[in-house]
Amino acid sequence: IAIAALAAAFALGMFSSAGTVYLNTANAQVQLKAALNQQNQNITVAAVKCPKIVKKAGLTVTCTASAADSSTAPLRVTETASTALTVAPGQYLASQGTIEAKLVKEVQARIKAKIVSVSCPQLIPVSNGGIFRCTLTTQPARAATIVNTFTDAQGTFHYQVIYAK
Repeated sequence: IAIAALAAAFALGMFSSAGTVYLNTANAQVQLKAALNQQNQNITVAAVKCPKIVKKAGLTVTCTASAADSSTAPLRVTETASTALTVAPGQYLASQGTIEAKLVKEVQARIKAKIVSVSCPQLIPVSNGGIFRCTLTTQPARAATIVNTFTDAQGTFHYQVIYAK
């Protein structure tokens, strides 16, 4: 079992600019998906689903972004008027490709076997204490799970490699 911390040197994809206003739920879903995909090409969002606007200013609801691999990420939006939504600030997604590359580099330095692949979820929401799992395959063939835990809201995380028995 290996435990190590990785600094937040990887790119975080911001969910969307704070204060962006969407006029209705359908428009919000389309525009949020487009904004997420445009902000970081390493993050691919297949769909965004939001609850319907209930015409209650100040109400915060959670939309869900989803990817082709079935990973999901929450997105908090607030109703600012009877027909408007705005994105809450401080929400981030980590770049799958960047995290995979960092894990390969860090883990390879600590194990004797050659790493064949590391596969992480496409959507990785960043939050202090948040956990995500990646799969590790080595040569000679040995499967493992890499359990990653964010240690802050900026994307610093530590990992633990757990080999299958």
